[in-house]
Amino acid sequence: MTNAASNVLAFIRAVLTGSFAAAAPGLLATVPLGVVLLFDLDDPMGGLRAFPIMFAPLIIAFPCVLAGSFLVGIPATLVLGAMGKELGQYYVALGTLFGALPFVVIAILFAEDAPGTVAALSALGALGGGVTGWVWGRHRDRLRETGPHA
Repeated sequence: MTNAASNVLAFIRAVLTGSFAAAAPGLLATVPLGVVLLFDLDDPMGGLRAFPIMFAPLIIAFPCVLAGSFLVGIPATLVLGAMGKELGQYYVALGTLFGALPFVVIAILFAEDAPGTVAALSALGALGGGVTGWVWGRHRDRLRETGPHA
């Protein structure tokens, strides 16, 4: 497998893993609710409404993690690679920081009256970003250890 193909697969794996990590706590609530709606025999449209409800946290988390990966992860890879300072720990730290940062900014600017909600969203963002950074950082560490053409 070429280096480019390896990077693309690792990027996809990192984004999906980070998305599931950020969505997991919400999925614990929405999947059972969706299953109940799926088998609601009194509502003929219950099944059609069940799936978006079941996967709502993932539907929200995936584009956020994907955008963060493009806006922060890829530039970080280019900068760290050019500096010769690519380490998995840096990706975890950057992912965690920039995963939580949007919600902290929103809290400061708009949501002074909802600190609990913003804190929960910041924690989920940090989790999703940190896991994405961890998966991507492991891939980059492996590439560094085995050499560029392994």
